[in-house]
Amino acid sequence: MMCRLVKSLTIAMSLSCMQAALASDESSLKRVKFKIENQLNQKQPELGTQVPEEIKFYVGDNKAQAFARDIFKPDSTVLVFVMSGAFTPTCTGKHLSGVAAKIDALKKYVDTVAVVTRDSIDVVNAWLNAAPSGRGAEILGISDFTANFMDFLGILHKPQVQGALFSNHRLGVFPKRTVAIVKNGALVYMEVEEPGACLLTEAETVLGLLEKEPSLQKAKL
Repeated sequence: MMCRLVKSLTIAMSLSCMQAALASDESSLKRVKFKIENQLNQKQPELGTQVPEEIKFYVGDNKAQAFARDIFKPDSTVLVFVMSGAFTPTCTGKHLSGVAAKIDALKKYVDTVAVVTRDSIDVVNAWLNAAPSGRGAEILGISDFTANFMDFLGILHKPQVQGALFSNHRLGVFPKRTVAIVKNGALVYMEVEEPGACLLTEAETVLGLLEKEPSLQKAKL
């Protein structure tokens, strides 16, 4: 009898502790959510704005750290595709594959074609090397692991995670699918997709734009 009573008390105390911990966690999550959502109420830069030179990236097969000024150089035109994440279905099957398939045509109008994600540079490189058509090696892979470039563009968001333990909370910060053109270090074109879409930023659409807009093209075709 005594053993059963002790066991019941132990279970009751454990449940009480768990409930208190969950309540504390939920309160903390609410505070974090409020803070992050205010941080993500972002404004996109005006066209003509210079990309901050001090933004750091990891780039290319040599995994070197580089500043924005090393990538977005004077007298150069860089076409940037910002994607949500390496090896994800839409980014791989539609977005990256489209860029790789059109790489020759795109490079007629820009000096560099780059793909940016928040993944580590090792993951970015592996992803590009596995790209359909085998042309991924001709794309500059950039890791914006700290998301400073994405923050400059004002494209970070927190997608809702369905089926999470606290389903009313959001987990993980990601960029919206974006295409940008940086010419002479300044942002001259930018288009941002609605979550889940890949129309305005796909390679075919961007190629059509470059063909029609000389102001977005590199200096010497």
